Amino acid sequence: MRRILDSTTRMMPLFTMLLLVALVGCDRQTRPETKLTNGEDLPQVRLVTLSPALTKMVIDLGQKDLIVATARNDNAAPENLPTVGDVLDLNTEALLRARPTHVISMSIKDGDNARLAELARRNNFMLATYPSPLNLDEVGRIIFDEMELTTQGSGKSVRSLGQVLGVPLAASKVKLRMLTQLAQLSELTSHADRPRVLLILASNPVVALGPDTVHSQVLNNVNATNAVADASVGAPSLDREKLITAAPDIVLFLSPGGAPVEDLATDARFVLFRDLDIPAVKNNRVVVLGDPLILLPASNVAHIAADMAKAVHPDLAEKVDAVMARESLALRPEGSPVPVSTPADNQVPPAETDATPDAQP
Repeated sequence: MRRILDSTTRMMPLFTMLLLVALVGCDRQTRPETKLTNGEDLPQVRLVTLSPALTKMVIDLGQKDLIVATARNDNAAPENLPTVGDVLDLNTEALLRARPTHVISMSIKDGDNARLAELARRNNFMLATYPSPLNLDEVGRIIFDEMELTTQGSGKSVRSLGQVLGVPLAASKVKLRMLTQLAQLSELTSHADRPRVLLILASNPVVALGPDTVHSQVLNNVNATNAVADASVGAPSLDREKLITAAPDIVLFLSPGGAPVEDLATDARFVLFRDLDIPAVKNNRVVVLGDPLILLPASNVAHIAADMAKAVHPDLAEKVDAVMARESLALRPEGSPVPVSTPADNQVPPAETDATPDAQP
């Protein structure tokens, strides 16, 4: 339970040092560009993102304006950008029309990007492919990898986004903020009761999130136990018998844009849960987390943790919001405006970056 908190606390001096190194070595944030032999600049970076999680990271790094196209169904994408399919169903013509200088993607298994790699060779754009993260450490290393500042890490085949986009200082800040917020939430919830929570991706039939996933680790970070922690796969399917065996105290439905539950007995999404003999149903603790970015293993994981913490420990909701607001303000770039929030809207201030981030889809 305390692993994220402890590891983050140990890394604080390291991050302070890294920020100082970055400040000395990167006294201004630059974007990668290529020089012609006569000294004339080529056009700036034209970035295509093929993963919503990577899109979110790019935006949080303050580089939204570099994006010229995205994958289909990208909830994190800025409005009115063309789409180019996805890694498994790539629209080659649309991709080449975007004239990318850089393409970034995630892969689930080796070979997913073989066609894309060939396109990169033939059309002279840089391709960075990241394995889909399975834990919070891997999310952090995609954003910024402190090992890249050492000789040992200088030969990595795929650089972190901070290095690929030429903004290591912004990336180190985003990673530091993410880890700090996670540590604060872990500490805040550490003294609360530890319920069994079922995370589900679909409700009819029920598909859950098992162990060895980013979201399961986020759940553990806010002092809750994954009700299917002993599952042998990352997304187990559950029938009524298995739901009874899992016996969750709380069910969290991760449904981007999903509406809240008003009446479990009549909500068509939860047919399998009706009259089910489990604590979550008996105590009316079935909650929809409908943030459009709730499924992304990206730089927003602390906000996902905050949503989970408020659903699991509702008595701590105000303190959770205060933690998120305080950490955002603490790392806000000097001279940037301070957001004004009121008890009526109770909104968390937006994440700070070197440039104003997109408000979200």
